[in-house]
Amino acid sequence: MTFIRSIVLSLALALLPAAPASATLVSAGTYNFNLNFTAFMPYAAAHTVLTTGPVLAGQIVGIRMFPDLNEGGTALASNSGGPFAGLQVTFTDNSPGFLDGLFSVQLTLNTGTLDVTSLIASVRNAAGAPIAAVTLIPSAVPEPATLALLGLGLAGVAFARRRHTH
Repeated sequence: MTFIRSIVLSLALALLPAAPASATLVSAGTYNFNLNFTAFMPYAAAHTVLTTGPVLAGQIVGIRMFPDLNEGGTALASNSGGPFAGLQVTFTDNSPGFLDGLFSVQLTLNTGTLDVTSLIASVRNAAGAPIAAVTLIPSAVPEPATLALLGLGLAGVAFARRRHTH
């Protein structure tokens, strides 16, 4: 009876849903990204989107898109101070400095940590559709909790069976 109960428990644990993908936790600091989209020229506009989780009181999130590498040239910029439930900032620019295939993106956070859901840079055609995109800060990969629970359940079954045979 214990053996059957262990099998039922291990199957029940294995059928629990896996944890959903979460945001990437970013610490206070400055993050610079140089982008090379020259292989996708000509294109009509450079595009950057930042999406975050909650921004706390006292936190300032800065996002900048520069027309040159290494944060060169005059940037499109946004500094947002919390508190916010979440933040989404989008930049699109079709000026000549952004159309040469090379530009840079900078993310800054003054204090604490921030859940960044995504930071994506892309180039777009005249209709606004993406031609190519780069994920600068990817979403975190969920832990394989389901497999861990299944393994724990199977280990329990093996232990119960071994104990039962002796």
